[in-house]
Amino acid sequence: MGNLLAVCVHSAGIQDRRGARLLMIRLYAMFAALGVIWADGGYSGVLVEWAKNMFNWNLSIVKRTDARGHKDFCVIGH
Repeated sequence: MGNLLAVCVHSAGIQDRRGARLLMIRLYAMFAALGVIWADGGYSGVLVEWAKNMFNWNLSIVKRTDARGHKDFCVIGH
């Protein structure tokens, strides 16, 4: 459904992937049974393995595709 489950506000000096770890820790405290989290390409890399190892979550990276002709944000699948 895409409902917002948690928010973590941090300073601009914290890189997004590191801030995502703070958010995931907060999410785990409230929703440990989550299985899949969708994120954009900015969260790829080590964070995917970290989420799997820490919480057994599948951090699914949704890659942007310019081939669809979209210049603005739009949901590309669920």
